[in-house]
Amino acid sequence: MLLPFSCIFIGIALGLLAKRTVLPTLAGKLFMPIVCVLLFAMGYVTGGNAELMAHLPMIGVHALMLAVATIAGSVLCVCLICPFLPSPKGRGRRCSGNGAADSGAGSGSAGDDASGGSSAKACLTLVGIFVLGILSGFFHVLPEGWVTNKVCMVFLLALMLTVGIGMSAGGRLRTVLRSISPRLLFFPLATTAGTFLGAAVCAPFMFWSVLQCLAVGSGFAYYSLSSVLIAQAGHVELGTVALVSNVLRESIALVLIPLAARFLPGYAVVSMAGCTTLDTTFPVLVRTLGMDWAFVCLFHGMALDFAVPFWVAFYCSLL
Repeated sequence: MLLPFSCIFIGIALGLLAKRTVLPTLAGKLFMPIVCVLLFAMGYVTGGNAELMAHLPMIGVHALMLAVATIAGSVLCVCLICPFLPSPKGRGRRCSGNGAADSGAGSGSAGDDASGGSSAKACLTLVGIFVLGILSGFFHVLPEGWVTNKVCMVFLLALMLTVGIGMSAGGRLRTVLRSISPRLLFFPLATTAGTFLGAAVCAPFMFWSVLQCLAVGSGFAYYSLSSVLIAQAGHVELGTVALVSNVLRESIALVLIPLAARFLPGYAVVSMAGCTTLDTTFPVLVRTLGMDWAFVCLFHGMALDFAVPFWVAFYCSLL
């Protein structure tokens, strides 16, 4: 995992050096096609493995357990440190104590709705490609030797480069780093600790080890990247669990955010969605909690987004 790991830093450097060129735009356009190729390959290997196919129903149950447990763990840990976190007020609409916006909480812009629909469509597309890969592998559609580790590694390295370039594109990384409050750093750390706590608690009820559950949880709802990294580390079945579990975490968060905002602190609501607060769930969170929380969501999402490949690589190296 050292080479893909290094490609992220190379990508960040390239993004900073070539920020005024077409490179960031090109990287953004290439990200989804590369993910699609890798997910198809992962599905193909899954479909061609008879033993793995026999375990698919149980994999779905375990994935759901991990998704619910990681959300619950994140909420618990963040609630414990909420009194020490800075108030997001003063950056936009004022928020009530439980995080719900005092005004306009139920009114979202057309752009928000479009963004949510687009995110759901992208999620369904990726899941569909994975299922297509499973069916293709099950019926052995491709000639022998087309889906190999070497081919997948080339695409994985390209994916890591695009991820790094995306992190530094548009000055997002620099802007967030300059605006960080020291106390705010504890927020993504609490989400991380809670996610790992929830994942570890699930291990005794599954045939997965604690380290395997932690590897799945370290996706923080970044299902496309985490599942591919785990599968390319040689754990295809675990990569399938990671894909389903992190898709479910994102989906459950999207559904529960409006309801949770009525009972939980704003920080706890944001933590439910993991790193998707940077993109997929951002419109829903801002619409529900108010614009005061926009920067908190972006910082939380970027911090976890940056950490995903490192945590996944770390736990996979211990397996």
